[in-house]
Amino acid sequence: MIELNILQFEAPFRFGWRIVYEFIDSSSITRALIRMAIHIGIQDSIVKSLREDKLKISSLLPLLPLGETLRILVPFPTLPIMKKAHINWITVSYLETILKFIAKCIHNDGEPLLERKDNEFILTCLSTQDIIKLNIASLADRTFIAIDDCNSTCLRELKTLMLFKHVVEYHNRLDRVSLGSDLYNVDGIRPLVPLWIAIQGDHRSLKEIEKLLILLQDLGLGGRRRFGWGKYVLENDLIRKIHERDIKVLKTMVNFEGMGLYFLLGRYAVDKNNLIDLRKSFYNIVIAEGFTDFHNIKPLPRTPLLEVGSVLFTRSRLKNLFLYGDVDEYTGYHITLPLTPIACGIAI
Repeated sequence: MIELNILQFEAPFRFGWRIVYEFIDSSSITRALIRMAIHIGIQDSIVKSLREDKLKISSLLPLLPLGETLRILVPFPTLPIMKKAHINWITVSYLETILKFIAKCIHNDGEPLLERKDNEFILTCLSTQDIIKLNIASLADRTFIAIDDCNSTCLRELKTLMLFKHVVEYHNRLDRVSLGSDLYNVDGIRPLVPLWIAIQGDHRSLKEIEKLLILLQDLGLGGRRRFGWGKYVLENDLIRKIHERDIKVLKTMVNFEGMGLYFLLGRYAVDKNNLIDLRKSFYNIVIAEGFTDFHNIKPLPRTPLLEVGSVLFTRSRLKNLFLYGDVDEYTGYHITLPLTPIACGIAI
């Protein structure tokens, strides 16, 4: 089963240590959920479901308001590009079309290439010379979204819209050496649209995760929570406004199993047991680093991970991974980096 939850943020959030990201990755959300589960005593069932690959969690990603409906957005697939042909987001129904094109291209021993010509974004297969001219909307902050079923009126409407706003807050503290005033700033992201997260699991796991998301509303997600950041309201009533085709396509691709292309909705790692063929995959590498938020604060090891939006060719469904760290003295649990992302799959 797969279930969507809608979060409406009432304050900025900060995800990322050296770089501030416009989304909260699935591994960070999973760690926050496990931590809350420990506090209310349901951690055993949550961790068991994760370890047995029966529970998967996506990253927290934006919804696009379009008239009376909401469109599900995901990062545009990581592909080779030319001439600064960078696209930020894509609707999930349009993603299915793009993945089918990539799969066909790989099947014909080709390589897809995204390029920009005279303000048009074109996806080409270098072996067959097949092309797709992408329908692109430009937002007020020059964010580019690949969107299907959007006419000229729709494109004009989107020109005034922004998904996120970068915010900076200034704070004052007492310098421990000089005892003088020490002014510093904190930057983060303020979502201007609702965000969605998908949970895949059995009925019990879905209800437990929903309970944890309700409890985390006031505590918040991400960093700088002592400033009141990361607070949100769970607004699942908005699910009825999501475009029906988006939900149908998302559920179909998430439930796919077997050999094919898998589009990551969360960060993942290359492991000797997951049979990923990197020669036929398209991915970016990000370094996970920072500190634990457990009682006994320790630095996390610098770990290279496959970024959200990577397209992986693999012979089987991606299984959950846990990168182990030290045992927390307060809880007795391993401080881990759980990599349990949902992936959208398509046959090749």
